[in-house]
Amino acid sequence: MLTTIFVVSLGLSAARPMFPYIILTFRGILRELPEVTTEPIEAHRGAFEYGTLIAAFMVTRALSAGFAGFLSDVIGRKRTIVAGVLLNLIASAGLMISGDIWTFISFGALQGAASAMIFPVADAYVASIMPRWSRG
Repeated sequence: MLTTIFVVSLGLSAARPMFPYIILTFRGILRELPEVTTEPIEAHRGAFEYGTLIAAFMVTRALSAGFAGFLSDVIGRKRTIVAGVLLNLIASAGLMISGDIWTFISFGALQGAASAMIFPVADAYVASIMPRWSRG
């Protein structure tokens, strides 16, 4: 369980620093690697899309969390987490093969739903196996 959460957390956060550059590439603003770019990078021109991406992730995560809790009560926590990990795998692959900004944002939203199936359910699982006196 801990390994799964670690791997998913690493996957969610490892690629995030590249997202602004990917968005700038989709917009046609960035045409070469940032390290070899000689002109200033106009990063502000991708701010709306980046904000939309992060908002899509957070909104779908917030809206999906209640359903994920219900689902975990019905089919079990382990199965819900496994389904979330599989959905996260699909969303991550979709992010990698996206060819435009709006597809990229859509897969970011799907990743938010997957995240809601993993982290709150894992927290509930940990709380259920810990003695009451040791919960934080």
